[in-house]
Amino acid sequence: MEITIDLKKQYSSGLPTYEYIMLRILYSGEWKKASDYFQEEQIQPLLENLESLGYIKLYGGKTVENVEFRQPTIKLFGDIDKDVDSWIDDWLDLWPKGIRSGGYYVRGDKIGCTKKLKKILKQNKKITKDDIFKATKAYIDRKRLENWSYMQCAQYFIEKNGTSNLMSEIDNIGFNVERNKAISDFGTKEI
Repeated sequence: MEITIDLKKQYSSGLPTYEYIMLRILYSGEWKKASDYFQEEQIQPLLENLESLGYIKLYGGKTVENVEFRQPTIKLFGDIDKDVDSWIDDWLDLWPKGIRSGGYYVRGDKIGCTKKLKKILKQNKKITKDDIFKATKAYIDRKRLENWSYMQCAQYFIEKNGTSNLMSEIDNIGFNVERNKAISDFGTKEI
């Protein structure tokens, strides 16, 4: 992952460089890469300080996976995680090569997919890059088990005729997380 630091933004935020970089990594949806830049014992204190400064809210296990961004972070970075051009190739690489559905390759074209993803992200401000990747992987994994039967092409998965199966997958992933948590909580309650 390449990190670009806008020194004016960093200076205006008042954040030390390490905290600014951590916040930038988290906000770009690349939180798994935090360990590439920081030692394990550095991560938790950085997260706690960013929370105390009002940039993030930690919930659950208080780890990089459990971060909610506060208004100062959104104001600082804007739509940085929505910069589709920087990650479209990684997203397209999720799609299988050489697989056809209805006579068309399911992988789709970069220009069409980029345009549709930007439109979806503009219409849905709360959706993140991480949501898109999780939903796409879930869809592709399911279709792989079904031997690619009735698989949509990538650009149609994003949106076709005003309907988005991508958004449906994102909604269902959220539902399944809540459902699994409820089942888990139910199983641990004493009667």
